[in-house]
Amino acid sequence: PFSATIKDGADVVDAASVKLSVDGVEVAATASKDNGITTITFQPTVAFAPLSKHKAGLSFKYGANTRSDEWNFQVTDYATLTAAHQAVSVDKSLAGFSWNVWQNNGYQHTSLVQTEQVLAGIVPNDANGVPWANLADAAKLGADVNDVPVALGEGSPGNNGLVHFEIEGVINLSQAKGDNNGNFRPDAQMPGIPGTATGTDGIDAEIITFVDLPAGAVTLGVNSDDGFRTAAGFINVPADAVRLGEFDGGRGAADTIFTFLVQAAGVYPIRTIYNEGGGGANIEIFSVKADGSKVLLNDVANGGYAAYRSGVAPDKTAKPKLSVVRNANGTVTVTFEGTLEVSDKVTGPYTPLTGVASPLTVPADQAAQFARARR
Repeated sequence: PFSATIKDGADVVDAASVKLSVDGVEVAATASKDNGITTITFQPTVAFAPLSKHKAGLSFKYGANTRSDEWNFQVTDYATLTAAHQAVSVDKSLAGFSWNVWQNNGYQHTSLVQTEQVLAGIVPNDANGVPWANLADAAKLGADVNDVPVALGEGSPGNNGLVHFEIEGVINLSQAKGDNNGNFRPDAQMPGIPGTATGTDGIDAEIITFVDLPAGAVTLGVNSDDGFRTAAGFINVPADAVRLGEFDGGRGAADTIFTFLVQAAGVYPIRTIYNEGGGGANIEIFSVKADGSKVLLNDVANGGYAAYRSGVAPDKTAKPKLSVVRNANGTVTVTFEGTLEVSDKVTGPYTPLTGVASPLTVPADQAAQFARARR
């Protein structure tokens, strides 16, 4: 939402006279008054493109006078998930997360690049020229303060030498049960930790889930000690996934909050990678409600988004096709794959068109527009 406020001076602002324009076009804003403050709000029907620049104009009457003002603003950068990023399939009978973990006190770092290498099975050698071994303990299911196991069963061999666990509940984990880190306390213990050599440092992990998201702006957060990266969509190849949020480096338990746009409601694959060098270790994954309160993913009873541990993520396909044909009757037909985005300049910003399908036929007697198709 877009908002502005006007404070009464010697003369009182007439709330009914307020008009708001965006980029030179008057919009359907609402104005309300409370204790000498007039608040103007406007909810765009189409999201402004990331990093796009705009001009707002405001006019209103106060007493016998009329005032107008203009200002410029730029939209924050944000990621977008389209229908192409949705899961190919998901088993909604299996709630929760996959937890794939690696641990060795001898190899400690807080680099997301190194985490991706470990998760891919690329591990450096120790002093004897032998690759550091994964010491995560498959027999350690983790537990909460009531000794309820976190994992559904013992770990199994995962991809690239990781130990794979399945978690039915939420991600609110520390290296020891009962720790009080982050927003949700007390914490449960990470499956696989301590390792078989009793170590609790040098942890790299991958958390995969399939989350049921509504259309619109969605805000998630991760509290971690140390680093993390959350991405969605084409997660089978990390470089193809849509990056949503990250913290690359060492820190004590702290939040990173990130908002992104979901164009179509559905179930989306989400992959979070995590590392801990030395000292404390924790991670929790949550969403932020409109009132600012936080709720863990898969805590459906308290309004959290439902998450599932079994599904098939999509693979990135070739670039979508786009063609434009001028018809004999003076119209133009645009045939496209994915989402059609338009702009009045070739350099953008581009705005997604909602509620349209391919092929789209439009009159030719209007201002020039540039179009692109995106998956």
